[in-house]
Amino acid sequence: MPTNTGFTGEIKEGPATPLKRSGQELDAREHTFHALAETATDAVVLADSEGNITYWNGTATRMFGYTPNEALAKPVTLIMPERFRAACLQGIERYKKTGEARAIGKTVELAGRRKDATEFPLELSLSAWKTGRRFFFAAIIRDVTKRKHAEEALRLLLEGLKGRAVYMLNPEGRVASWNPEAEGITGYHPEEVMGQDFSQFYSAEDIEQGKPKHALTVAATQGRFEEEGWRVKKDGSRFWAAVTIVALKDQGGQLLGFVKTVRDYTG
Repeated sequence: MPTNTGFTGEIKEGPATPLKRSGQELDAREHTFHALAETATDAVVLADSEGNITYWNGTATRMFGYTPNEALAKPVTLIMPERFRAACLQGIERYKKTGEARAIGKTVELAGRRKDATEFPLELSLSAWKTGRRFFFAAIIRDVTKRKHAEEALRLLLEGLKGRAVYMLNPEGRVASWNPEAEGITGYHPEEVMGQDFSQFYSAEDIEQGKPKHALTVAATQGRFEEEGWRVKKDGSRFWAAVTIVALKDQGGQLLGFVKTVRDYTG
């Protein structure tokens, strides 16, 4: 089937709680896997070549609501909305025949289905391996409900600020979001600026003097940067702008990015 936690190598089939094997101890590799999987903050789900669940960690129980006894040996489609199930089964068959699948090795956004039939957004990292003639699949699943809510709240906020360009920058100063007012003021469409350095809105002289970098440095160290000055539109014309840049940091003080607002005073 978020962010890959780095589990690699051959993983043996087994229930969420290791079985006692008549005096035979689990080997070191399996012990290591169980220790990692049971302390992971992401759900870890393994499935065999028939698409049946062979491993289900504690986070999967908390995320989806199924106990290990309810999930083990059940089809992995149990935790998917109906609209995704056919594609999942087709992907398993394709991998068995060709050794290829579009989702393998990638992080994708999908929806999960809980035991109570409610759905939630998730990130999925899927890997696969072969033991003898059998294939196995490992899914690392992250619930991104809170992030999606925050993104939607920010989108509504940005769209509701009239008369001001409001956009986010990543820690390196590259554009990460772009509201309609920013497009109206600067003339740039979102696809033209997303991922681009925000210095493109400065004059060549200001760039040479290091003003864009200075603005981010002040915001990062002092929390906020404000000034009025000339900025450049897509067509090369200049406008007098009031600019505010606010640093976004997590609880540990790690810089996450910046929110920049620009108001055009020339109009």
